[in-house]
Amino acid sequence: MLPLAAYRWFCFISLLLLLGAGACKKEYSYEGGNLPVDPPPPPPPPPAPVAKYPSCPACAGRDEYVMGRWSFKIDTTLFCGVVTDAVTSPDREGFTFFGPSQCSGDTGLIMTVFLPGQPLNVDRAGITTQRAALQYYDRTTFIDVFSARTSTNLTFFLESYNHAARTARGKFMGYVYTKNNELELVKDGKFVITFSN
Repeated sequence: MLPLAAYRWFCFISLLLLLGAGACKKEYSYEGGNLPVDPPPPPPPPPAPVAKYPSCPACAGRDEYVMGRWSFKIDTTLFCGVVTDAVTSPDREGFTFFGPSQCSGDTGLIMTVFLPGQPLNVDRAGITTQRAALQYYDRTTFIDVFSARTSTNLTFFLESYNHAARTARGKFMGYVYTKNNELELVKDGKFVITFSN
């Protein structure tokens, strides 16, 4: 057995060693320039673009030139339909075609085009005019969804007219007004028609 004095010295030295072990721990501090900063997290992905107008599944893939059909785009939405009739004016210097939309039975297209000095009494090709009107009507509200006015600069291209077959093919583009009186760009407008007169 250890004498009491030796036991006290043993406890005292053990206590010093325990206290000294904690005191020998090295502390680090940085007092120089700016600390390196972690890069900020990447921004979240942008939201998917939202189409201004509802898509029309019935029009998917129907933006080609097809006899008796019309189509056009606004923003990313394709509108399309069939031509129920197409008639020329008595002097054949203008014509109108119209027909319902495939997107809704209550909507449809009416286009009227004036070709001053270039009557459709012979084969024609490559005629451009800005004397054209467009109405995309809505029979439920009786307010046009889209309409072109003389100030909107709707441009119409008659690519070809075959007088013997009474068929015409063309395209159109330009600005139209919405129901809320805002301008929208019509692009990739196409039609192929057969005149009934």
